[in-house]
Amino acid sequence: MDLTQLVQRRGQIKGQFTRFKTFLGGYTSDRYIELQTRLDNLETVFKDFQAIQSEIEFLDESQQTLLEREQFENSYYDTIARAKGHILDHEAKLKGENVESRPRENAHHVSNVKLPSMTLPEFKGEYHKWLQFHDTFMALIDKNKNLSDIEKILLSARLPKGGSGACFTGSRSERFENKRLIIDKHIQALFDITPISKESHISLRNLIDNYQKHLRALKQLGEPTDSWDRLIIHLLDSKLDPATKREWQQTSIAKGRILPSIADFTNFLTNHCQLLERVNAGNNANSQQKSNQRFSDKNRHDGKTFSHASTSNPVCPFCKNSHYIYHCKDFQALPVKSRLDEIKKLKLCLNCFLVAKKCKKRHNTLLHFENCNKTSVNNSIQNQTSEQNVSANVPSHTLQPSVTTHSINLKNEIQVLLSTAVVQIKDSFGNFHNCRVLLDSGSQSNFLSAKLFEKLNLRSQKINLPVIGINEASTNVSAIVRATIKSRHNAFQTELCFFILPKITEHVPNFSFDALELKIPGNLKLADPSFNVRGEIDALLGAGIFWDLLCIGQIKLGPRQPILQKSKFGWVLSGPINIAPAQTKQISCNFCANNELESQLERFWKLEDVPEAAKYSQTYSHDETGRFVVRLPIRENVMQLGNSYDNALKRFHSPSKEN
Repeated sequence: MDLTQLVQRRGQIKGQFTRFKTFLGGYTSDRYIELQTRLDNLETVFKDFQAIQSEIEFLDESQQTLLEREQFENSYYDTIARAKGHILDHEAKLKGENVESRPRENAHHVSNVKLPSMTLPEFKGEYHKWLQFHDTFMALIDKNKNLSDIEKILLSARLPKGGSGACFTGSRSERFENKRLIIDKHIQALFDITPISKESHISLRNLIDNYQKHLRALKQLGEPTDSWDRLIIHLLDSKLDPATKREWQQTSIAKGRILPSIADFTNFLTNHCQLLERVNAGNNANSQQKSNQRFSDKNRHDGKTFSHASTSNPVCPFCKNSHYIYHCKDFQALPVKSRLDEIKKLKLCLNCFLVAKKCKKRHNTLLHFENCNKTSVNNSIQNQTSEQNVSANVPSHTLQPSVTTHSINLKNEIQVLLSTAVVQIKDSFGNFHNCRVLLDSGSQSNFLSAKLFEKLNLRSQKINLPVIGINEASTNVSAIVRATIKSRHNAFQTELCFFILPKITEHVPNFSFDALELKIPGNLKLADPSFNVRGEIDALLGAGIFWDLLCIGQIKLGPRQPILQKSKFGWVLSGPINIAPAQTKQISCNFCANNELESQLERFWKLEDVPEAAKYSQTYSHDETGRFVVRLPIRENVMQLGNSYDNALKRFHSPSKEN
């Protein structure tokens, strides 16, 4: 139940108690039996109030909520004492004794008085528990007008040794009402709170109850506890386990320069305790479910079935002889196709009895086709090539072309949710924008979409780098940029390098669905609040930053359900989701391989492949006589030959000089 429902339920319980008080106010002795009946039922009302009030205090730690319990308990004990006083008076009248009119009777007369049965407060002489005992004792016994002084003394005698008669003996009252000593005991109790070694909602709840109890007592004694925030937070922080302490430090750092108060510390511990309680409840439910499953499986396997039936000789439905059909020689002599037709004709079960011994599928071994282990569903292409005559510069032996057809129809039954987060990224003007990122531990680099890059107006650096993806698919990256990202929930901030791509990936997730189907705890800060809505991915964060983002904390939502992982961006959700979309996408793969045709084409291209065909057609030609004419490889578009004329002229004249 939520807080509103709990408050309404508490109001109903208080209404029952108010009706009892109204009845008690108009009580007369002739309604004695009704009083006893109502009083017996009132204890159940008090227990219900305690349970509901405890749940309310878990959700609301305000001072008004804590005062509600104190006011109800004081009113309850006062009303109980009055009611039991009426019962005592009535029983005394029945015995002819009036206790209040004869307070100084002899001791043997007093011993005949039946004291009211009530649960007395326990006090063992501990100073820091004195105020609680004193207030309860005064309300229940000392200020109870329905009890005489003798009854009060006798009830006080029932108390443990440390508190017996403390309210009536001046020396004891003075000794225990030592204010300075009581304050010292409460402060010492704060320092003596047991440290928590392991993260546990029970230990954390005890810590909250202990320090709140002592702080309330110190405030009631006049100590200025409202100004002790720094001291109390530092003291209690040393009592926390490492995981909770780290969570608190991250929460306090997120507030910046604002110093957290003791109320902030209490709210943090309460919320963290509720989170641990829900996680523990989920783990217990999963453990119980697995235990029940193991117990059910054990019973199913250990169970014994006794069957009593009359037996008769079997009759083969195929040959009508006295044996089973799978032992029939005539049936076994048939081809597999004929066996299958006969089984259908006789309207017998195809899943014969057990799985096939050859292909391990659900049909009888006698109905097994030898080619059923191939991935072949529909052979829609019939082999017609064998009916044609094949001739053309090939050997004289007959070729039997082999045509293999495969058709696979796959349907996604389990969808997988990828881990996404919404972060803030800084533009060139220093402003931050929300962007949706995909967290991918299988990527070596970070990527940014061109659309977001243009929006940020950042300066990039030109590069030429190939990026290799799945199946060795290559994509060229032409720009890289540095950008600053930060978390939306805390002070985490970092600068990263991003490769710019036109598009990161398809929309994530594959389809939109209702987030309520996953039963995520409501008090978690999700990294991507719209994780269930199909949308565009603006950036991808790779393994260089991925593992630094993870924090301590993981919640498993159940079998075949995604996992919540705590990160610096918030709680990230990833894993399988057992949710079917309205229209499930089907993945169809069709493959047809003509083995003979493929091999002939391969041989043809090996023979006819001429790499220099284009160059040949440009440089060779035929003249009128049919002779080949080859063009000289003259260099074209030569703008400057250099200073080679003088050297060429000298070389031209050199032979004539030698002669």
